[in-house]
This record gives sequence, C-alpha cells and structure tokens, in this order.
Amino acid sequence: MQALAYIREGNHVDAALTDIRMGDLSGIEFGEYIYQNNLDIEVVIISGYKEFAYAQRAIKCNVFDYLLKPTSMEDFSNLFRSLKAHLDQKYVGKAAEKEEPEEEEYYQNIVRKVQDYVLQVRVNKAIELLKDSTVKVYEIGEQVGYKSMKHFYKVFKKITNVTPTQYREQWEKDQKMGEDENG
Repeated sequence: MQALAYIREGNHVDAALTDIRMGDLSGIEFGEYIYQNNLDIEVVIISGYKEFAYAQRAIKCNVFDYLLKPTSMEDFSNLFRSLKAHLDQKYVGKAAEKEEPEEEEYYQNIVRKVQDYVLQVRVNKAIELLKDSTVKVYEIGEQVGYKSMKHFYKVFKKITNVTPTQYREQWEKDQKMGEDENG
C-alpha cells in the first residue's frame, strides 16, 4: 500500500520488487494495478508459492519477472542485470522517439528559412526588373519563377507591402521627381 501511495503521489518509479503476500495488497494485485493503469513501471514478483495460478495472473499483468523462493544472490544478480539492460534499452528508445520530433522540427525550420530566402531573392530580382518599364509585369513574374501572376502579386505584396505595379509606379514617380529637382 505504501508503494502504491508513493506512485499515486506522482513519484517516478522505474521498477518495483514485491512479494506475493504483502499485508493489505498482494504483489499480484499491485502488478495488476500497474498494468490496468498503464503505468510505465517494471514489476518483479517474488513468491514462495509454486501455484501456477499466481504465475498465470503475473503473466497477464505483464510483470517483468517472477522469482520463486528460496532465491539466491545469483538469481538477484541476474535479475538486476537483465532489468538494468531492459531499462537502458527502453530509455534509449524513448530518447530516440523524443529526438525524432525535435529533429523533424529542426529540418522543417530549415526548409522554411530556405523558402523565405528564395522568396526574398525572387522579389529582389523582380524589384530590379520593375525599374525597366519596357518589361511587362507578367513577364517579370515569369522571369523570377512564378507561373501564376496571382501568386506573384501575393508574394510580392506580402514582402514589400505593395503590388508589383504599385512598386513600379512609385519608383517611376520617385525617378521623375529626382529629375525635376536636378533638371
């Protein structure tokens, strides 16, 4: 019951070693609670009872191991070696699962940055081309890689806050004002 209370308080537990007969709660009932509540805890049951029914219940609740008394130090040593190897493997797997989404997010961020960069390069090239009034806006869109004029206008406006046509008109107006001041 103390182990169960400890777990219910939210304490992290990797493994629990319990006897079949334990006061208010048997080792089997403890293992069944862990299994039914889908807790990630490995349970090892030690029993002096050779009854198959106990072993069967233990198997159903997916216990890590079931040792029969009398148990030697060698049995415990082997148990803890295999339990440690199992836990190490389990946590390496969990670490890999955790890294996978982080790694995927990292690559998605790189792709987004590259896409933003490509958009900026295309718009910068379009800005240069818009200064030549002999080239039509739709031709500029095609030259910088846009098959759809609607998409070209949308991307251009998103980056510059004006449409390509508005940009060209403003640039021509600024050029004319500069000529008037110098002229």
